[in-house]
Amino acid sequence: PWMEVIMEHNRHHNSTFDLLNHGEFGWDPANWLYTLQEWTFEWYGWLTVPLIPFWHMLGANDTGSIFALLWWSQFPDAGAGGKCDKAFYKKWLPLRVKHNAFVLSLWACIWLLGSYGLGRP
Repeated sequence: PWMEVIMEHNRHHNSTFDLLNHGEFGWDPANWLYTLQEWTFEWYGWLTVPLIPFWHMLGANDTGSIFALLWWSQFPDAGAGGKCDKAFYKKWLPLRVKHNAFVLSLWACIWLLGSYGLGRP
């Protein structure tokens, strides 16, 4: 059965396009996500392998929630002198607010469907 799991996992990676080219912006917030895999190349590095699926399910992958929070906190790059990017308040902040309002409305719909289905207010 393990060979089937490995084959299915490989099919998953071969059928999905990676949206991010690592390091394309000159920095990559994903570098620390792979520490469990790449912290050492010695034999004892395999001791962390059982933790990788849990780390992955927490969102520590290139499309996960932890990665999204890293991008949220690191993008756009700071302007000159470490100041906020000029377009942040005019472009990025409104887009983030709209996106979060949309996601919140989706979760509210899910909560309402569940509440209605269970007969709760």
